[in-house]
Amino acid sequence: MPDATEPGGPPEQPHPDPFTPDATPGWDPEIQVVGATASGPAPKSRPWLALGAAALVVVVIGGGALAMRTFLSTSVAAAEVMSPDTELFFSVDFLQFLEGDARKLNDTILSIVEASGETAAADFGDMDGLIDQIDTAMQDALGVDFTDDVRPWVGRTLSLSVSGIESLSSRDIPDVLVVLESRDGAAADRFLSDFADGLQLATGTNVARGTYNGVEVFNASDDGDFDPPLVFARIGSMVAFGTQQAVENAIDADSGLSLADNEAFAAVMDALPADRVMSLYVNGSAFSNAFEAEGLDPSMLNDFGYDTFGGSFTIADYGIRFEGVVLGDDPTGGLVIDSGEVVGDLPVDTFVMVGGWSMASYWDLIATAAGGTDADDLLAEAGAELGIDLDSFLSLLDGPSAFALVESREGLMAQELSFPLGLVGLFGTSRPVEVEGYVDDLVDYATRNGFEDLTRTTLESGTFWLVGGDGTEAAAVGVTDKYLAAASSLDLAASIGSSPSLSENVQLRAAADAIGVDSGALMLFVDTQALIEVFEAPADMAEALSPLGPMAAAYEVDATMARGVFVWLIDYVEE
Repeated sequence: MPDATEPGGPPEQPHPDPFTPDATPGWDPEIQVVGATASGPAPKSRPWLALGAAALVVVVIGGGALAMRTFLSTSVAAAEVMSPDTELFFSVDFLQFLEGDARKLNDTILSIVEASGETAAADFGDMDGLIDQIDTAMQDALGVDFTDDVRPWVGRTLSLSVSGIESLSSRDIPDVLVVLESRDGAAADRFLSDFADGLQLATGTNVARGTYNGVEVFNASDDGDFDPPLVFARIGSMVAFGTQQAVENAIDADSGLSLADNEAFAAVMDALPADRVMSLYVNGSAFSNAFEAEGLDPSMLNDFGYDTFGGSFTIADYGIRFEGVVLGDDPTGGLVIDSGEVVGDLPVDTFVMVGGWSMASYWDLIATAAGGTDADDLLAEAGAELGIDLDSFLSLLDGPSAFALVESREGLMAQELSFPLGLVGLFGTSRPVEVEGYVDDLVDYATRNGFEDLTRTTLESGTFWLVGGDGTEAAAVGVTDKYLAAASSLDLAASIGSSPSLSENVQLRAAADAIGVDSGALMLFVDTQALIEVFEAPADMAEALSPLGPMAAAYEVDATMARGVFVWLIDYVEE
């Protein structure tokens, strides 16, 4: 590699230090970067560990030590110095950590930890002490520290990219790149030079200086401290660390095609929330190929036509949000998802609920994932034992379904658990008369096999068979005009479709509003505070957990994308 003559690229105009409480916003609006935590090749010695510690401190330094204004969208410019064939991309956007909701979330988490009697909150609150420890570790291993050498130039984001994942099958190291935004090019250049000198002094590692396509590049040779060699350079407004091929690819991408030009990457980023804190992109085909190279079955990635994956973490005014998307030509594998609204027929006092899709759709998805023929054989064998055509029976359950853990003091379940808990299952059908015929056949099968405690009961909601033993209700199974229904007591069976219903539960409504997906999506709901009360948590623990609101998740599919969302509503502590 030729000798270096000039630093890589002209220095940017300096901006205020974002890690200072008195900092004033001064970010160049043309500088847009994506961030990510460092996760390079497997460490061989302390220098790689120290680099990881350096990345960690930039992430955790947030706390109360940072003050910046809210930015409306997540930066994505780091992709412009990453190879267009990047197979894994992960980013952290520090400015989103500094926004008001993130600071309130931090205070709330610390208050929960403090109220629970743990001492970790005080440890995390002492950010100055944490930085001092990492400064010492970095000086010992790398000859530089965060406070004096990194802080003056480090910018908005930290990013990671990985290419060549298939090479793991031959135990080679993929191309790994870690990118930090630079707020001050001249300060970043000084850091890289000092870092090279510090490595030589602290570890004896030989650092060669050269250029690649006009950019100054540093190569920490493989003398035992770095395996593979660590290569680093400033590429415009980015400071990059990685394998030699990864850094050279980044320099090429800066002046040519890059990950930012990859249509699949752009589609994933566009599908995720604009104000996300963390972002993830995965090329599913690359992992599929890696599975095959390892002799593993890649069908879990291929069966439904999935090709590209993405995910994000967002801190919102209502709490936290995780979101995942999967792009593909046919995300359902050609299956039709039967779904619809079902919460209006569940009791208002529901603690946990999952539902929305039909049982027929569940089975079709399971059968497809299991390989079709094997699943059909299993169904036929079970149906032969019961004396019914299970495939035809499941096809009748074509309406929205739900499973729910509800409040109930009746029945064997509540008695055995000593908690006011019951179960309700609703399996939607458009042909209830035919379903009732199958239920009668199953009752006859149970009777023939010695099951005697069955009582036929007619309720306003439908006809049910009550299962009981020793005078205690164990379960009620029957058919209404919309459902094959099951409940842990006759009282719960009678409540199906009555008012008030779960759709009037304020916790459920708040969680559904936060998710923001179609009502026909598969949905999970958990009333956190109701469960804390039901399970009689000690008063101090209940108080500590009082900021935690309901949890909810949803999964929906359309012609080109599958999307999953998880939210946890939090009543932020105001400091």
